[in-house]
Amino acid sequence: ALDWRVWVRGVRGADISSFVHKVVFYLHPASAFVYPKRVIQEPPYEIQESGCASIEIPIHVYLKHSSRPRRIRLRYSLRAESAARSASESRCVYYDVENPS
Repeated sequence: ALDWRVWVRGVRGADISSFVHKVVFYLHPASAFVYPKRVIQEPPYEIQESGCASIEIPIHVYLKHSSRPRRIRLRYSLRAESAARSASESRCVYYDVENPS
């Protein structure tokens, strides 16, 4: 089985809890997971699973905002590479977000 983690973090591990209310991970296909919707309300904003080698993970980051709630939608495609590669692999995807306030 493939063990994996997906997370939302600030650049170089910066604390983002001052402007992130919660992060919701939607695991797809939903039928492959007991709990396909994961709501994380405090850091670390991450999930860890074992199983599927190729899945789509829509991620909604809800920001704290005084006048109205705001959501940033991201999508991550988790794809296991060929078995010839290392048993341990790490990949980072960066999203630039405008000032959240």
